[in-house]
Amino acid sequence: FDASGPTTYSLTQSFAVGLIPLLNATLAWSDAATWSITGADRVFSVDILNGATVLQNFYTLNANGVGSYTWTGRSFDVTSLLNANLGNTLTLRFQVSIPETWTGPAGLGVDAVSLDGET
Repeated sequence: FDASGPTTYSLTQSFAVGLIPLLNATLAWSDAATWSITGADRVFSVDILNGATVLQNFYTLNANGVGSYTWTGRSFDVTSLLNANLGNTLTLRFQVSIPETWTGPAGLGVDAVSLDGET
């Protein structure tokens, strides 16, 4: 969440959605952040994509000023999204956008990422 800008960092993982409809599916992770920023917002987002197309955004943080939060668990029902994409390869993306250089320190952590489904 800290670097010379403008730049974007992405952490991605592609996954295949099976052909059998899911009874339920959950995307979950934990994140924590701290920042002291002037200038344009730094943006942290979590999305599922099909190719370059964002199918759904699950979380967006627009960080500016001074702020922080401790480790926070997040969980989303993705059953409908995955069932609408049976047989496709999708990508989970954690992305940080840093639009400017030297606008203050920031830190971000992501942990305990899971995508669980039940047929």
